[in-house]
Amino acid sequence: MKFIKKTETLSLLLILVLASFLRFYNIMHDSPYFFNPDERNMAVAVTRFILPAKLSSIPLCLLSEFSPETINAGRSYTPDADGCSLNPHFFAYGQFPLYLSFISDQITKPVASLFNTELVVNSSRLTTDFPSAVYWLRFWSAVTSVLTVLMVYLIAKKLLSGYIPLLVALITVFVPGLIQSSHFGTTESLLTLFFLTSLYWSFDLFRINNFGKKIPVGKIVIISFLIALSIGLSLGSKLTGLIFLFPPCLTLMLSLIKNLKIKFKKKPPYIGKITPDWQCLLNLVFIGIFLTGLIGIIFVLSSPYNLVEFTNFKSAVFGYERDVALGKYEAFYTRQFVDSVPFLFQIRKVFPYALGWPVFISGLLGFVILLLVTISSLFTRTAKKFMKNESGIHLIILSFSFLVYIIPNAVLFAKWTRFMTPVFPFFVLFTGFLFNFFVEKKFVSFRILTVLTFLCLLPGLAFVSIYAEKDTREEASEWIYQSLPSRSYILSETANVVDIPLGLPPERSAIPNRDFTVISFDFYHLDERGQLYLELLKHLEQADYIFIPSRRIFKNHTRMPQQYKLTTKYYQLLFSGALGFEKIMEFSSYPGLTLGPFNLVFPDEDAEETFTVFDHPVIRIYKKIRPLSINKYHSLFQNDN
Repeated sequence: MKFIKKTETLSLLLILVLASFLRFYNIMHDSPYFFNPDERNMAVAVTRFILPAKLSSIPLCLLSEFSPETINAGRSYTPDADGCSLNPHFFAYGQFPLYLSFISDQITKPVASLFNTELVVNSSRLTTDFPSAVYWLRFWSAVTSVLTVLMVYLIAKKLLSGYIPLLVALITVFVPGLIQSSHFGTTESLLTLFFLTSLYWSFDLFRINNFGKKIPVGKIVIISFLIALSIGLSLGSKLTGLIFLFPPCLTLMLSLIKNLKIKFKKKPPYIGKITPDWQCLLNLVFIGIFLTGLIGIIFVLSSPYNLVEFTNFKSAVFGYERDVALGKYEAFYTRQFVDSVPFLFQIRKVFPYALGWPVFISGLLGFVILLLVTISSLFTRTAKKFMKNESGIHLIILSFSFLVYIIPNAVLFAKWTRFMTPVFPFFVLFTGFLFNFFVEKKFVSFRILTVLTFLCLLPGLAFVSIYAEKDTREEASEWIYQSLPSRSYILSETANVVDIPLGLPPERSAIPNRDFTVISFDFYHLDERGQLYLELLKHLEQADYIFIPSRRIFKNHTRMPQQYKLTTKYYQLLFSGALGFEKIMEFSSYPGLTLGPFNLVFPDEDAEETFTVFDHPVIRIYKKIRPLSINKYHSLFQNDN
């Protein structure tokens, strides 16, 4: 038994080491450009923080942030005069990940300066530069993603038997969506961990409340604190954390149901009388109040400016951000969601790519079986036995927590992949449930299960190749500088985070920075503004080359030809060669595997656009081979054939 336990512990450690490698591998892959706009906004917010280098001055500095004037030693202390601020001036997300990044940088900077003499530490005040902010945001994304693997294992241990929890942990390591989110300094990895910890400690809260002879108050307080910490910090990261309240709330409700006493009359009519266990009810009320208060305190402490600047917070979260998410305001970067069907969009564009087809299919099948088992148990004579079974309660909490998160996020107008990141581990757990079900029913052998597990790992193995290669924008930029003649006139597209060719850093000075004219054209409003159409005709006549920096415009607009007639026509003419341009280069970095002479490539450009455009967009370059006049271009656009 001890040997088995040691082997399992060693296996888990190896899995966590592997998870760490995949999450930290080339973590600054797009330096010094950093293409993710959410990450850039967060990093800019971190650079706004200023604290005095003298530790004794920090408390007074912080007080000054909440009061315009703080009297100290007979003088007025103001933030502006002393250069003190912890205000991010950015409220789309909470302040917790921003403060975590800032503090990490300040703690490690003195140590780093001992090994890097070129690093200058400001002696008068504490600040963080943009690259450092990005690094620490990504560092904590990677760390929390590794801890997510551990939490998946711990949850699986409560639900599954034998070696299945280890398989589940291993599969989690290779989930493409989790690997990708760990390489960006955004909130997704943190929220995923907080959701799982809320779920895990809710399991323990139910067990202590209902499966012990005497309720251990100390343990209840500790577990309640851990739940509150998870939810409070999730709220301090993003208001989406409100959904993570569901597991403990459901746990308390199930505890109440389990402890209800039902007495039936011995004579007709056999009417049942329900009397609550008052001691249990009082305990649950106490836990509920304790949790609510503690969550509120942790939320305020981890993201205080939500209250300090409540108007700006409300405007950001319940104004612009809400309107974009609900489709009340149609931003240019949400056009892929126009006429999209809830659930069907995620089934086609999100889960197959972010999970990989094997995990998506097996997880979906496992969830269906789990739901059928749970429902059949609750509505049959085995309901009482099921409610007394700790694992049965865990399955109920797991299933309904998954549904409560996925349903509202699936029906939102904005269906970005990142919205679904916190439920990626649930699909792996459902896959584990399916494997467990197969083993118990003796449907599959160990060898078949090994093959199924290997298939689940393949998408993640392929996805890591993206970070092993140079970013396509860098690769394309180097080729452009080396291959295109100076003074070339280039027609490109706007709203691609950054324009190509990129400004190359000094270490690549051997590559000439040629004098190009690059037109970042607004195709988003081509069909709305007649002046843009006239400008496009002039640019086409002058252009030597056309760049398509990503799929962002042509994939979204050509599927709605009636609404975007001119834009659709432009791409149809370009791709067919009618505009007189020919594709001469294409730069892609699809997930792929090289196995000896075989090179397996998994094209993913049809995925939800943010899954590709931030770290591996496909770039297409067209060269003019047949000059045409403005009148000829105009006639091509007007021709309906």
